[in-house]
Amino acid sequence: MSKYIIIFLGLLIVAGCTPQPIPGPDGAQGPPGPEGTAGEAGEAGEKGIQGPPGPMGEPGKSLSEEIVNTLKEKLNQLDQATLNKEEICALIPFKEGIAPQILGFAALTTNGKILIMKNTSPVNIGEKFIFETQIADRADFVSLSVLSGEEGEKTFYVAITADGHHYYSGDLKEWNPQGQSPF
Repeated sequence: MSKYIIIFLGLLIVAGCTPQPIPGPDGAQGPPGPEGTAGEAGEAGEKGIQGPPGPMGEPGKSLSEEIVNTLKEKLNQLDQATLNKEEICALIPFKEGIAPQILGFAALTTNGKILIMKNTSPVNIGEKFIFETQIADRADFVSLSVLSGEEGEKTFYVAITADGHHYYSGDLKEWNPQGQSPF
């Protein structure tokens, strides 16, 4: 076994004492390899100081006063059309009188207008709604309801606004404010 150790040590000495070759000059760079997958984004560093302002841009073009006024007028008209948009918010049936009874429908608009369509007979519906009255000068009405009275009872109509103001009537013509309910 000592023979093998001596041979092994001899090889190590010969390999260690052999002069290393001198590397030659670097060659030309080859083409880039394929792009790898993107790694995770790192944390953002601290914000640096702000640089100097850039050069001034060219001055903008101004609109004529006539165009500006026309645009303002059109925007005001659009605002008014949006604010004054009146819609039907409730529709109820109604009965008037005893014999012969008048039947029909009453519609309430968001501006508080009552529109009436009376049936032409007990078996034929009316043809169109006609303005009857305005409950109040408000634009936030949301509902109209009827408590129809039977024989010997009185019929009541109630209209209410979005903020709780309510009005009552016995005939859909004369309306009385009743108060405001907190909601």
